[in-house]
Amino acid sequence: MRRIWIEAVRVINKKLGEVLKEKSCKVFAADPVVIYNICDGKFLCHGDLSFKLPDKLKMRGFHEVKRDNTQGPEHPYLFDKDDGAGEDIAPFEDKIKQFHDKLRERKLPYFKIGHVI
Repeated sequence: MRRIWIEAVRVINKKLGEVLKEKSCKVFAADPVVIYNICDGKFLCHGDLSFKLPDKLKMRGFHEVKRDNTQGPEHPYLFDKDDGAGEDIAPFEDKIKQFHDKLRERKLPYFKIGHVI
């Protein structure tokens, strides 16, 4: 399942959208890199590290590049639909690296004092 789970979530999202035509619905893969703010219903966008509504985001599965430049596990990353998040990771490698660096340094928006998610 690990090899197809991100694609399976995409298919579930598409089919659920077809069934629930009148209701807005968005399905994202659960993963430690997917950060959800339960208070306002927004997800952290990996492109600009700001919280956005689900209908503004597109999920892409990419392999994390580790500090030693080896390929890590595949994770679902969320990018703004307007960023043109395609299948090629190259335009987003720096953004994903920036996310992981800020995560290690505990400098992502949800680590701010007084801001509890």
